[in-house]
Amino acid sequence: MDIGGSQTITTRDCQAPTNLIKKILLWFYGLQAVLVVPMFLRGIYFHKQSLWVWEEFFYELMQTGFKYAILTVYLYIIFYLFPFFATFILLRLILTKLYRCMANSIIFLISVWSFATFIFFIPPSCEFTRNLMKLWDGWFLIFWCISTVLLILIFWRCLKKNKK
Repeated sequence: MDIGGSQTITTRDCQAPTNLIKKILLWFYGLQAVLVVPMFLRGIYFHKQSLWVWEEFFYELMQTGFKYAILTVYLYIIFYLFPFFATFILLRLILTKLYRCMANSIIFLISVWSFATFIFFIPPSCEFTRNLMKLWDGWFLIFWCISTVLLILIFWRCLKKNKK
């Protein structure tokens, strides 16, 4: 593109500000998600709030008013989009480092699957964990945390071996 006859702008020059804006928006969303997601998961686990936004919207509307009900909808949007964005970003980072190029459609499909799994399996998994905690008297949580850390370490080691 010719500007003033003397300078030209390439497409890379135009992408720099948009990449910065994308990064700022992702960091802003990530900071909100780090605060909102654990708070909502705790509330859902202990039956202090519903998984479904419409139930909480009408509850907040009756209790505190329209402004707080809209804020509740905004926080639920952050909560609902977390599994999609987290899966998309993690897969994009990992797979682009391993394979240099990866189809965005595959990553998008896996991210949508992660979102659907999150939404549909939160209530049964909370009930399962709650009942298992009663059965094992808290030892299950310790076992679950240790096994999750070990699984992540094994996965990370396999990724490093594949890279070499």
